[in-house]
Amino acid sequence: MSIHYRMKYSIKKTNRGIAYARLQGLSSHVKPPLVLIRGLARNMCHWMGFEELLADEYDVLLVDNRGFGYSSGVPINWTDTVGDYASDVLEVLDQESINQAVMFGISLGGMISLRFAQLFPNRCLGAVAANSSSGGQAQTLRLTPKGLVAFLKCVPSPKKSEEILSKVMVANSEEERPEIVRVWNDIKSKHKRSNIKTIKQLAAALRFNQIQTLKNIEVPVTILSGDQDHLVSSENSRILHQAIPHSKYVVIRGGGHELAQNKGKEIADEMLKFKEEHL
Repeated sequence: MSIHYRMKYSIKKTNRGIAYARLQGLSSHVKPPLVLIRGLARNMCHWMGFEELLADEYDVLLVDNRGFGYSSGVPINWTDTVGDYASDVLEVLDQESINQAVMFGISLGGMISLRFAQLFPNRCLGAVAANSSSGGQAQTLRLTPKGLVAFLKCVPSPKKSEEILSKVMVANSEEERPEIVRVWNDIKSKHKRSNIKTIKQLAAALRFNQIQTLKNIEVPVTILSGDQDHLVSSENSRILHQAIPHSKYVVIRGGGHELAQNKGKEIADEMLKFKEEHL
């Protein structure tokens, strides 16, 4: 998988400005649609080519959350919820005349995927949540101590934020890490983000307290967990799996928080299995 971020696809926007890209045009009658959703303060550029591994089997759509990336013009409010972000995804499906789709998200994107499955079951073919979490449980912290320290270090050192975060978010070799940081910094220079927007989005994630209601999800669910995730404890993924009785739980050996960076092939293989088993 090549490391890149420049969009090779046309960026479209809904009437409210939610941005998305569709890799395979109007091919949903051949391939099941798959929506990829990023996490905190990230945007579709951060998939960095991972989406191409899925394009042969899925009609892939990349969606930017409100306030970030190509959706930066959409206001983000203190009262926003993960459910609001799920509604933004529904808006994209409506614009593309897609009846149903699979949701795949990392971290906050995983929360959005699960919430979409809860709120819009008739529009959801299934949900895959990677390195995600939910409040409403007292078994473990949602951020690891290392992750919390990394975020705090970023506040006074914004120019070094990507380098600081890389130490808890990626499990690539030390030789590969500088190239990932370089690309992340390129993305940050193109898509400016403010601390206040990030804090508002984080507040929405922290208010995601659905652990008692996730059992009501009826669509197929897979929970992915990188065992080298130093940002969100892998215990959170196990708790999500326990909360959704019919879910499948997969541990990705050697996978960091940014699973797509060093375990893209393994994740793509799991998405192929999901298609073969459920679609």
